[in-house]
Amino acid sequence: MVNAVQWTKVYKREFWSRAQLVFPVDGFYQDQIVSAAGFARARAFDILGRTSVLWRIRRDGTSMTQLYRSIDNLRDRFSSATAALHIYRDEAPHGVWQQRLVQFLSNDLAITASHIGELDDAGWEVVRRGLHQMAEEADEFSLWSDVPAEFKVLFHFISINDRARALEYIERGGLRLHDHQLVTVGGDTFIALPFWKDHEAAVPVDRFRASPRELRAFEGQASGNPS
Repeated sequence: MVNAVQWTKVYKREFWSRAQLVFPVDGFYQDQIVSAAGFARARAFDILGRTSVLWRIRRDGTSMTQLYRSIDNLRDRFSSATAALHIYRDEAPHGVWQQRLVQFLSNDLAITASHIGELDDAGWEVVRRGLHQMAEEADEFSLWSDVPAEFKVLFHFISINDRARALEYIERGGLRLHDHQLVTVGGDTFIALPFWKDHEAAVPVDRFRASPRELRAFEGQASGNPS
């Protein structure tokens, strides 16, 4: 589901018609919606074990994902994610849409949040509102344990509209995971990221809880192998 782009996929025409797949005409990230419908409505699909598509980053910065400062681009990033989540919730087996929400928070929206220092006030507000909505859904289903702590802390500051601390968090290396140490408290493992035990910032302690992905990264660093 993380691989939501269309340029890595081939569909059978019979399935495409039967599943009533169609690309929305306007906006960005519409392939997220098509992929969600395809995954949810397919009986099965194959995954190739060899490289068949290569990605080239445009030097002029004009690819869709490079235009993250655009207000329309930012809005559509959240609206397309929401539309895809609704498809998974309504059509996929139980629990699939929650897992996709975790993936959005751990990947797509984490990348968006990492660029907040380059956004104007309008861009900040789009990201803040979008993340606040996503965070509320994650809270409702207790999904935060699977989201990396390095992003959970940043999301907290963005969702409560604390722009100064969000920017300070990035400047202090909050997104550089291996700059920080693991801490065990009461049998749980946390990461001592910026604002850890900062009573004035008052970040909920569960936002510092290490995710399985981060724990694997620390294990890989200790063993000298990539995680």
